[in-house]
Amino acid sequence: NEAAALAFQYGKLSTSLIQRKLGIGYARALQLLERLEGLGVISPYDPETRTQHLLMSEEEWKEKNKEGAKALEEALIVPEDQRGDAPSKE
Repeated sequence: NEAAALAFQYGKLSTSLIQRKLGIGYARALQLLERLEGLGVISPYDPETRTQHLLMSEEEWKEKNKEGAKALEEALIVPEDQRGDAPSKE
């Protein structure tokens, strides 16, 4: 995601940086920040620097993203007999 790429590029992240670089509003920038914090990519807000600092490398992020995508894919695989479009067994 583009916000994560900004974190790796600058080593820290803030709503204003996301807004400027991605051309989005405050609410969306805040959502992205909170999501990256929840994923462990960036630290909680630091009032001294008014930013959030990078907690993982880009390589760690890619590996975590790959694992997350695989888990999501596995979670989305629904057995044929449980699908809504499966023919009824009458």
